[in-house]
Amino acid sequence: MTTGDEKIMDMKLLKGVRSGDVSQLKSFVKYPNIDSICMSVTAGKNNILHIAARSGRKEYAMELVSLVSSSTFRSLLIQPDCGGNTPLHCAVLAGHSDFVSFLVSKMDDVGIEKKNHQGDTALHLAAARDSDEDLEIVKILVEACEGRLGSDVNYAEEYPIYVAAERGGFKIMEYLLKFREFPATGPDGKSALHAAVARSRAAIFSTRLVKARPELLTKQDDRGSTPLHYVASCGDQMITKLLLAYGDDHATKSSDIEEYGTGGLNNFHLWSNHVAHICDNKHKPPIHVAAVMGHVGVVKSILESRPDACELVDDRGRNFLHVAVKHKRINVVKYVIEEDELRDLLTNQQDNNGDTSLHLAVRNHHLEIVRLLLKVEKIAKLLRNFQGMKPLDLAASDLKSSHMEYRMFKVIKNLIESGAEFSAKRLDLVVVENTSDANKKQEKEEIERCRAIADNLTIVSVLIATVTFAAAFTLPGGYKSDPGTDAGMAVLTNRNAFQIFLISNTLAMITSIVVTYLLVQTRSQDHDVRMQSIQTSRGLMKISIAGMSLAFATGTYVVISTDSEWLALVVIVMSCFVPIALYTIKIWPSWYRVVVNGFNKMMMKVFDGAFEMLFVRELELRSIGKWKPSFIRQQISQRKRIDLWRPNSMTYFHTPQATLAPGLKPFTIREY
Repeated sequence: MTTGDEKIMDMKLLKGVRSGDVSQLKSFVKYPNIDSICMSVTAGKNNILHIAARSGRKEYAMELVSLVSSSTFRSLLIQPDCGGNTPLHCAVLAGHSDFVSFLVSKMDDVGIEKKNHQGDTALHLAAARDSDEDLEIVKILVEACEGRLGSDVNYAEEYPIYVAAERGGFKIMEYLLKFREFPATGPDGKSALHAAVARSRAAIFSTRLVKARPELLTKQDDRGSTPLHYVASCGDQMITKLLLAYGDDHATKSSDIEEYGTGGLNNFHLWSNHVAHICDNKHKPPIHVAAVMGHVGVVKSILESRPDACELVDDRGRNFLHVAVKHKRINVVKYVIEEDELRDLLTNQQDNNGDTSLHLAVRNHHLEIVRLLLKVEKIAKLLRNFQGMKPLDLAASDLKSSHMEYRMFKVIKNLIESGAEFSAKRLDLVVVENTSDANKKQEKEEIERCRAIADNLTIVSVLIATVTFAAAFTLPGGYKSDPGTDAGMAVLTNRNAFQIFLISNTLAMITSIVVTYLLVQTRSQDHDVRMQSIQTSRGLMKISIAGMSLAFATGTYVVISTDSEWLALVVIVMSCFVPIALYTIKIWPSWYRVVVNGFNKMMMKVFDGAFEMLFVRELELRSIGKWKPSFIRQQISQRKRIDLWRPNSMTYFHTPQATLAPGLKPFTIREY
């Protein structure tokens, strides 16, 4: 919006600039106030150069130089629009490298480094783009200011490298990484690697970032999270392996052999900064994050790289099995139980409260995890925590205070059958009332939610019961009115469609009545009884709806004339669409995953060759004590098979063992 001190641009001039009509601009030369005319702006505070920059009218800008004074042209170069963008910003956003080059040649460093209202320089805007033209613009800007633009931060605390890693192009980020003095940080203490691991092409960006800036591996954000914490939370196993592989090398190189005397390679185990060991501000290592999210593949990858990561505990003294039990991640618990070494090490480990994984499973009322842990032969069923409570004591104390009384009864039954015992105390004093306000509030909210669901189901079930009951006495085709033994009988009794109508209508009515009765049970104070009633009611409701739809279809079909069979078929198809649609909605997530995974595998095959060409010079395989970067090139040149890491894939390096270079460890395909 213009102010009173600014002159509004003439409409003829505006149309001439947009069309690139240089002759129209020359027509203003006869006016003595040509400089004032050219300094006029549009409603959005765009001057002539802004408009020309957006449309790439370089010849128009060149003609303008000869028409106005040098001071006026310099003013036009740095004049901001309503968003604070100069013509240089506009040219960058439009992707016109030749126009950018022209403007830069006419500007001083102050003008080139000017920021808009978001604090973005022209380089920030260029770094967020992804074409070859934008890469050329980045090069022009960096060279114009001798690299100073790369060290400018915007108001969001983002440097150009971070912008390129988060939302820009790979080539732009790769070029900016050549300048070691350019910071690679962003908001909240995050680095460019934090941003890159969250992208769809994380492997490409992360590989280049780690090779160019290995220190980013251990860079922590304001919450203490490393990039590996981010990857562990999203479950990308391939990127996890990539970061761990480079983490091994980084930790090895950062160990000063001379510092430890003459021990040489034997002292390499003394490093303390491995990326898998770094904890966030709450003392959570990456393996705990993966366990919380239930990403078993990431947990396996971390333990394959650093087996001692299983020993890490958080600020409450809990290992990753404690955390998995706490957050009810059954798949992680199963993995630990299946691994002999992990099972023996973790299952009976106590946290700062003295609780084992079995104690926590009982506290969380998780029957399935309790059963899994009780299958472990050496599980400590009689171990007390620091409050003197055995697992069975905890279960009994929660029996009356919990809103899951039925489930806790099953937990107690399983504990007793496995050999668990109460601690020495009077059994009549075991059960205590839980007066926690938080638990009471949670229980109240859960009861209200279940009642709301039950009320909705009740309305539907009663409606279906009413409709189907009425349909039984208003049969399609009517009744026989002739006197005789068949008087009052249904006219269409012998028709197959009519018989199907009666059966499906009866099924719908009976199931809806049963649903209504079951929903009465949702008034129970036991959470498991409520949930079981609702789940059963939902299943029966689907049968009732399907029966009612089939009854409507067959009832309509039986009364349609044989001359209109097409109409009867249309009615049947439309009526049957309802139950089919309900079933499709139920299974859609599964079908969605199948379709997407199949599409991903197909696309991986298409891009496999291109990916190898891009990274054949970049990927390295680790051998004993040193790296052999020439190995992949040798295998490719000999047309040996080798599968590379690639996005959205669980495939690790693979090559036939017979073709391995001397001393190189074999890699195999692992699909999870």
